[in-house]
Amino acid sequence: MSEAEYYCPVCVKPTVPGRQFFPFCCKRCQLVDLGLWMDESYRISRELRSLDEDSYDLGVQEGFLDRGASSQTD
Repeated sequence: MSEAEYYCPVCVKPTVPGRQFFPFCCKRCQLVDLGLWMDESYRISRELRSLDEDSYDLGVQEGFLDRGASSQTD
């Protein structure tokens, strides 16, 4: 068996690209990671800058991003 190049970010077990839960090794680790995001244990490390906001607005105008149900249609 070849050495694994990828490891689950939660439990550090070897994992393989293309598997159902990649980059996680299983559904449990995927849910643990989701729970950490929802619990706000993970955070974005910097504040949003005006350049970021301009990039977001451009993405919406170009159709790359969707502002959700509140967006207006022509």
